[in-house]
Amino acid sequence: MLKSILSALILYLSLPNYFFHYGLGPLAWIFAVPLFFALEDKGPFQRMVRGWLFGLFFFGLALSWLATYNVLAYGAFVLLWSLQPLFFSFLYSPRDKHRAGDLFLIPALWATAEFTYSQILNGFSWTIGHSQAFNVPAIQIANLFGSYGISFFIIFFNYALFRAMKDPRERRFHFTAAALSLLILFGYGFFSLLEQRNEPFLKNYLRIGIIQPNIRPQEIENPLAINQIIAKHLSLTEDSLPENPEMIIWPETTIPDDFLLQKPLREKVTQAAARANTYLLVGAALLRDGRDYNSAVLLDPNGNVADVYDKRFLVPFIEYSPGGKRVRDLQKFLKATSYDFLGGARAGILSLRQNRSAKEIIGAVTICSEDHYPSLFRQFSSRGTKFAVVMLNDSWSPRDEAMIIHAPGSILRAVENGLAVVRIANTGWSCFIDKYGRISPKNTLPLNSRGFIVRPVCLADRKTLYTRIGDIFAVLCLTFVIINYLLKIFQKKE
Repeated sequence: MLKSILSALILYLSLPNYFFHYGLGPLAWIFAVPLFFALEDKGPFQRMVRGWLFGLFFFGLALSWLATYNVLAYGAFVLLWSLQPLFFSFLYSPRDKHRAGDLFLIPALWATAEFTYSQILNGFSWTIGHSQAFNVPAIQIANLFGSYGISFFIIFFNYALFRAMKDPRERRFHFTAAALSLLILFGYGFFSLLEQRNEPFLKNYLRIGIIQPNIRPQEIENPLAINQIIAKHLSLTEDSLPENPEMIIWPETTIPDDFLLQKPLREKVTQAAARANTYLLVGAALLRDGRDYNSAVLLDPNGNVADVYDKRFLVPFIEYSPGGKRVRDLQKFLKATSYDFLGGARAGILSLRQNRSAKEIIGAVTICSEDHYPSLFRQFSSRGTKFAVVMLNDSWSPRDEAMIIHAPGSILRAVENGLAVVRIANTGWSCFIDKYGRISPKNTLPLNSRGFIVRPVCLADRKTLYTRIGDIFAVLCLTFVIINYLLKIFQKKE
């Protein structure tokens, strides 16, 4: 049991956490060794208990920042996500006679558990590959296999170390396998980064300005403060104009009301876009047919509404209440903050004209948790989008690591599709991410600060293999696992 808890603690520390805000990514390469010792030579029920214990402790720690905001969502997410390692542990059954086969089977089983669970969660994907988001060479493999490929390599290395420790007679074989896995992963990563030297520098780009107003939740929830909120955004927008942005973006729901229905508010915002002579993308809570939407409104350089995107993938227990009135009543009893948004019906693909060339540019916009949907970004890239925007508001969390633990999703989506991602948050972490997942300090606004940045964003010029084939690697892992267990069943019958 203690070994399962130790694995959970090590994996927690590898991600952005309470103690180390950017996480200790290298720890992910050893986190599963204690777990494998806990599972080895145990029956199915014992393995399930140990796997579930690992999941409860890990997700209980990793999501602890959510408990202060919505205790019902916290409990539901911890219980739901802990079923993923339970599933892995239940099927974990290496065969000692097939040492090379197990080196591939166990990582394939982990990738299968992650992929299968993402399908159950309607495409939402959270993998241990997120632990390497700030390790730029290690994540380049995602442009081939997605984040499941990174998970595969991490578990491969962990399992090879475990086998080397468990069986000294096979130590050389397994250490060699572990070293080769790192050589392949990092070799591909460094090769991908060297390849950029042959690419033209800023041949096609769009100058984008991002606004981080640093507004406290109490101010957003105060209906009398809306004019002051808009004034803060307008002031920062005005300050950014000398740097000639072609598009300016405000964070998610920075206008906590439907400003389009209120003429004084609408005029303030639309006139700002017209004065700046630039596109303005605004986060707002729009009202239609008596229902609220978490929306992004695109205003053109004349101040006209060019497009509106409503968030499609809402967070249960926070942005809507699954189960209806009874769940809402329970949330009120628990004093768990939540909203009652209605989901949108289409992808956030926007069209705008560039000031310099008058050329049409297709961009993509997502809101908050939607950067954890790889298929959504694949859809964007397949349809010719040149850059992507992630608008969010994490100001409700009192802990800084909650703002950073959200960022790996945006980083991996950038690498998977070779797509620059512009991330705009109310209090941080606002930054520009290039197609290799790199974030430089000069392209970042500090947490809990007020300011703006204007930067040229490189426009995508080609599709990655992952964009073209999607999660074929994860499907192959699933197929390999199914075939392996079918063979085991037939062998037992014989």
